[in-house]
Amino acid sequence: MINGCRERDKLDETIEHVIARCSSLSESAYRGRHNKMAKTIRQQIAIKCKPFDRNIAPYCRHKPERVLESADMISYWDMSIVTDTTVGFNIPDTVLIDRQNKTALVTDVAVFLTHKLSSIEAEEIMKYENLALQIKNIRKLNNVSVYPLVISVEGVSAKTFLNI
Repeated sequence: MINGCRERDKLDETIEHVIARCSSLSESAYRGRHNKMAKTIRQQIAIKCKPFDRNIAPYCRHKPERVLESADMISYWDMSIVTDTTVGFNIPDTVLIDRQNKTALVTDVAVFLTHKLSSIEAEEIMKYENLALQIKNIRKLNNVSVYPLVISVEGVSAKTFLNI
Protein backbone atom coordinates (compact mmCIF):
# COMPACT_ATOMS: atom_id res chain seq x y z
CA MET A 1 0.00 0.00 0.00
CA ILE A 2 1.25 3.44 -0.91
CA ASN A 3 0.45 6.41 1.33
CA GLY A 4 -1.60 8.68 -0.87
CA CYS A 5 -2.71 8.04 -4.43
CA ARG A 6 -0.23 8.72 -7.26
CA GLU A 7 -3.06 10.36 -9.21
CA ARG A 8 -3.54 13.21 -6.67
CA ASP A 9 -6.25 11.64 -4.47
CA LYS A 10 -5.82 12.02 -0.72
CA LEU A 11 -6.93 8.44 -0.05
CA ASP A 12 -4.43 5.61 0.32
CA GLU A 13 -3.70 3.71 -2.87
CA THR A 14 -5.23 0.33 -2.03
CA ILE A 15 -6.57 -2.21 -4.52
CA GLU A 16 -10.10 -1.13 -3.60
CA HIS A 17 -9.20 2.50 -4.24
CA VAL A 18 -7.69 1.82 -7.67
CA ILE A 19 -10.46 -0.43 -9.00
CA ALA A 20 -13.43 1.55 -7.73
CA ARG A 21 -12.82 4.82 -5.88
CA CYS A 22 -10.01 6.90 -7.40
CA SER A 23 -11.52 10.24 -8.42
CA SER A 24 -8.99 10.82 -11.19
CA LEU A 25 -10.01 7.55 -12.87
CA SER A 26 -13.75 8.01 -12.41
CA GLU A 27 -14.45 9.98 -15.58
CA SER A 28 -12.35 7.80 -17.86
CA ALA A 29 -11.71 4.23 -16.77
CA TYR A 30 -14.82 3.72 -14.64
CA ARG A 31 -17.16 5.45 -17.12
CA GLY A 32 -15.68 3.37 -19.94
CA ARG A 33 -16.22 0.14 -17.98
CA HIS A 34 -19.82 1.15 -17.22
CA ASN A 35 -20.55 2.07 -20.84
CA LYS A 36 -19.12 -1.20 -22.20
CA MET A 37 -21.30 -3.20 -19.82
CA ALA A 38 -24.40 -1.12 -20.54
CA LYS A 39 -23.81 -1.39 -24.30
CA THR A 40 -23.50 -5.19 -24.09
CA ILE A 41 -26.70 -5.45 -22.04
CA ARG A 42 -28.48 -3.13 -24.49
CA GLN A 43 -27.36 -5.37 -27.35
CA GLN A 44 -28.76 -8.45 -25.60
CA ILE A 45 -32.08 -6.69 -25.02
CA ALA A 46 -32.23 -5.87 -28.74
CA ILE A 47 -31.47 -9.51 -29.63
CA LYS A 48 -34.07 -10.91 -27.19
CA CYS A 49 -36.75 -8.52 -28.36
CA LYS A 50 -37.19 -10.02 -31.79
CA PRO A 51 -39.31 -7.13 -33.09
CA PHE A 52 -36.05 -5.19 -33.42
CA ASP A 53 -35.02 -7.14 -36.49
CA ARG A 54 -31.53 -5.84 -37.12
CA ASN A 55 -28.18 -7.33 -38.01
CA ILE A 56 -26.34 -6.82 -34.76
CA ALA A 57 -22.55 -6.65 -34.72
CA PRO A 58 -20.47 -8.52 -32.12
CA TYR A 59 -20.59 -6.76 -28.75
CA CYS A 60 -17.09 -5.30 -29.12
CA ARG A 61 -18.15 -3.42 -32.31
CA HIS A 62 -21.80 -2.83 -31.44
CA LYS A 63 -22.89 0.82 -31.55
CA PRO A 64 -26.34 1.09 -29.97
CA GLU A 65 -28.94 3.23 -31.66
CA ARG A 66 -30.56 5.81 -29.38
CA VAL A 67 -34.05 4.64 -30.34
CA LEU A 68 -35.18 1.24 -31.60
CA GLU A 69 -38.81 1.03 -32.62
CA SER A 70 -41.17 -1.60 -33.95
CA ALA A 71 -44.95 -1.92 -34.08
CA ASP A 72 -45.06 -3.45 -30.58
CA MET A 73 -41.99 -2.08 -28.83
CA ILE A 74 -39.84 0.99 -28.42
CA SER A 75 -36.50 1.14 -26.69
CA TYR A 76 -34.49 4.19 -25.65
CA TRP A 77 -30.77 4.00 -24.99
CA ASP A 78 -28.90 6.41 -22.74
CA MET A 79 -31.08 9.44 -23.41
CA SER A 80 -33.07 11.93 -21.41
CA ILE A 81 -36.70 10.85 -20.95
CA VAL A 82 -39.10 13.79 -21.16
CA THR A 83 -41.64 13.90 -18.33
CA ASP A 84 -44.53 16.14 -17.26
CA THR A 85 -42.79 17.14 -14.04
CA THR A 86 -39.12 17.41 -13.20
CA VAL A 87 -37.58 14.21 -11.92
CA GLY A 88 -34.13 14.03 -10.38
CA PHE A 89 -32.92 11.16 -12.54
CA ASN A 90 -34.25 10.86 -16.08
CA ILE A 91 -31.38 9.28 -18.03
CA PRO A 92 -31.34 5.54 -17.32
CA ASP A 93 -29.24 3.28 -19.51
CA THR A 94 -32.26 1.67 -21.18
CA VAL A 95 -36.03 2.10 -21.25
CA LEU A 96 -37.94 -0.67 -23.00
CA ILE A 97 -41.67 -0.09 -23.62
CA ASP A 98 -43.92 -2.97 -24.66
CA ARG A 99 -46.88 -1.26 -26.31
CA GLN A 100 -48.88 -4.46 -26.74
CA ASN A 101 -48.72 -5.53 -23.07
CA LYS A 102 -48.67 -1.92 -21.80
CA THR A 103 -45.55 -2.46 -19.69
CA ALA A 104 -42.10 -0.92 -19.49
CA LEU A 105 -38.71 -1.79 -18.11
CA VAL A 106 -36.22 0.81 -16.88
CA THR A 107 -32.66 -0.47 -16.48
CA ASP A 108 -29.51 1.16 -15.23
CA VAL A 109 -26.09 -0.44 -14.89
CA ALA A 110 -24.01 0.18 -11.78
CA VAL A 111 -20.52 -1.18 -11.12
CA PHE A 112 -19.33 -1.12 -7.51
CA LEU A 113 -17.42 -3.10 -4.92
CA THR A 114 -18.93 -6.41 -3.80
CA HIS A 115 -19.76 -5.31 -0.25
CA LYS A 116 -21.95 -2.48 -1.59
CA LEU A 117 -24.15 -4.48 -4.01
CA SER A 118 -27.30 -4.65 -1.88
CA SER A 119 -27.27 -1.00 -0.90
CA ILE A 120 -26.51 0.17 -4.45
CA GLU A 121 -29.33 -2.00 -5.81
CA ALA A 122 -31.80 -0.36 -3.41
CA GLU A 123 -30.45 3.12 -4.25
CA GLU A 124 -30.85 2.51 -7.99
CA ILE A 125 -34.48 1.42 -7.54
CA MET A 126 -35.27 4.52 -5.47
CA LYS A 127 -33.38 6.72 -7.92
CA TYR A 128 -35.66 5.78 -10.83
CA GLU A 129 -39.01 5.35 -9.01
CA ASN A 130 -40.25 8.81 -9.97
CA LEU A 131 -39.23 8.35 -13.59
CA ALA A 132 -41.03 4.99 -13.71
CA LEU A 133 -44.19 6.59 -12.34
CA GLN A 134 -43.99 9.41 -14.91
CA ILE A 135 -43.51 6.93 -17.78
CA LYS A 136 -46.48 4.90 -16.52
CA ASN A 137 -48.76 7.94 -16.34
CA ILE A 138 -47.68 9.62 -19.57
CA ARG A 139 -47.81 6.44 -21.66
CA LYS A 140 -50.86 5.04 -19.84
CA LEU A 141 -49.12 1.76 -19.03
CA ASN A 142 -50.22 -0.95 -16.61
CA ASN A 143 -46.79 -1.54 -15.10
CA VAL A 144 -43.29 -0.05 -15.19
CA SER A 145 -40.50 -1.98 -13.49
CA VAL A 146 -37.09 -0.67 -12.47
CA TYR A 147 -34.30 -3.22 -12.75
CA PRO A 148 -30.92 -2.03 -11.54
CA LEU A 149 -28.22 -4.18 -13.12
CA VAL A 150 -25.65 -4.03 -10.35
CA ILE A 151 -22.41 -5.94 -10.69
CA SER A 152 -19.21 -5.72 -8.72
CA VAL A 153 -15.81 -4.98 -10.21
CA GLU A 154 -14.96 -8.56 -9.24
CA GLY A 155 -17.83 -9.95 -11.35
CA VAL A 156 -20.34 -10.69 -8.58
CA SER A 157 -23.89 -9.70 -9.55
CA ALA A 158 -26.81 -8.53 -7.48
CA LYS A 159 -30.05 -10.53 -7.27
CA THR A 160 -32.07 -8.59 -9.85
CA PHE A 161 -29.34 -9.05 -12.45
CA LEU A 162 -30.35 -12.70 -12.80
CA ASN A 163 -34.10 -12.02 -12.92
CA ILE A 164 -34.14 -9.83 -16.00
